[in-house]
Amino acid sequence: MCSSDLAAASSVLILVPGYEMSTDALLLRNLPNFSLEATRRVVATGYGIEGTYRQLASERDLSWRIEGTDGRDVVVKISNASEPEGVVDMQVKALNHIFERDPALPVPRVVPSLADAPYEWIEDEHGSRHMIRVLTFLSGEVMERVEEAFSARTRFNIGAMVGRLAFALRDFFHPYAGSNVHLWDISRALT
Repeated sequence: MCSSDLAAASSVLILVPGYEMSTDALLLRNLPNFSLEATRRVVATGYGIEGTYRQLASERDLSWRIEGTDGRDVVVKISNASEPEGVVDMQVKALNHIFERDPALPVPRVVPSLADAPYEWIEDEHGSRHMIRVLTFLSGEVMERVEEAFSARTRFNIGAMVGRLAFALRDFFHPYAGSNVHLWDISRALT
């Protein structure tokens, strides 16, 4: 999909009832613009993590996997400048809530900054503010590469994990829950 197709699609999606912000504000503007060296500097200073970086594909953030020199394997995410702080706060608190309810559930863990914060604010060279957070890397395989991806056992295991996740989140509340707009959110599809 080219950017003009995406712009046309997002302008249609904006007409769907319930949208509080346009999706193109997150996808086409205010994308994080940090070089590898700038990211290394920020992560080393704010989180004390150094290592080998590999950029990851991301919808609207800048994401890097870091194989740390200290043995930690983490992901650093620099949020789009248009992302409301409440959305990142909700994501971080949801992960922490899951960990409290079911510590064995395989979800990323929040790595606090050296200031013991779940996320920090940083500025790019143009003065735009972005949130940065670090999560543990969750290893695994993409389903399309798994030979038995659609077997009864795999479907059962996925269902069991989704059930555990739903159970862990059953009493989670955050004011931004339900406000996180994604182009791929099937509940917002036009009928």
